[in-house]
Amino acid sequence: MNDISETSPAIGHAQPGAAGGFLVERTASRGGTALAGFEIVEYTDPFCPWAWGTEPKLRRLRLALGADPSWRRVFGILVDGPAGVLDDPAAEIEEQYGRWAAVIAHTGAPIPARLEWPVSSSWSASWAVKAAEQPGLGVADAVLRRLRESLFLFGRPGDSVRAIAEAVDGVPDLDVESLLDELEGDAVRIAVQADWEETRSPLDPVIGLSEPPPHPGGAAPDGDRLRYRFPTLVVRGPEGTAIVPGWRSYDTYVDAVRYVAPATAISDGLVPTGDDALDLFETLTQVDIDTLTATRQPPTRAARVETRNGPVWTRRGRGARARTSANGRSREAAV
Repeated sequence: MNDISETSPAIGHAQPGAAGGFLVERTASRGGTALAGFEIVEYTDPFCPWAWGTEPKLRRLRLALGADPSWRRVFGILVDGPAGVLDDPAAEIEEQYGRWAAVIAHTGAPIPARLEWPVSSSWSASWAVKAAEQPGLGVADAVLRRLRESLFLFGRPGDSVRAIAEAVDGVPDLDVESLLDELEGDAVRIAVQADWEETRSPLDPVIGLSEPPPHPGGAAPDGDRLRYRFPTLVVRGPEGTAIVPGWRSYDTYVDAVRYVAPATAISDGLVPTGDDALDLFETLTQVDIDTLTATRQPPTRAARVETRNGPVWTRRGRGARARTSANGRSREAAV
């Protein structure tokens, strides 16, 4: 079975080195030389439910930091198997909902009314986002969000070329054929393989980390290796390196940035209304609205898609994809 719940065992208390919810790497940076600016490295996977639940906080953090940091995503491959190979899809779907239930109790993130097939592999989706990062495309954020929604909103995970094409259809400024061509290329495959390797070389503070549940983010066993759990942010700056693993508060991310780069300007990261947020992002969950907007009210110029645990607001026209699901419970309605 492919366990894509990413739930961490947790015993005991935070280890020495935890500061305000983040961990401190004692060297100034991986190479031992302080950085003049700062950078954020995000270890993630398109199909990790904890990463999906954390996305509202990271959206806000990006808005709060503006163009200051270098932000690099590393795709660690949560579901590390060949695409399309599943022993018992029906049983896997049932177990997946059980694992998701444990996660959404904390994140509040939506899950699909019906999962049409279980995720067989993270590789293809990770290749797609990496391809979208290539020069001249510049749509990686939108592609990653669409692939997450393919699973957690529409229940049709983008774990194959065909499903990826469906998921990213209509992304503004994206040439889908070019993306699919890049996805098949050696450069993208090599880059994601390097991401896989980097993820399995975690920094010392997350190794053996034990903190209270739900998802403290200590390094996870993976075969004969250890890897970062998802999501984990490594923040490097003039004053050192901070690590924010697992499920953490928005304030913890801000504190980590202030620790390594105290001169950095950080706004509150909020936009005035739900309509303003929808102008920036194609879709908004209720947690997005609560995290990103000053009014915490849904947008008025939106379509609404029902999921198993609440609505998602989309730009009008996006919600029509929900009608392709066979569950009969997703719908598009103007609100």
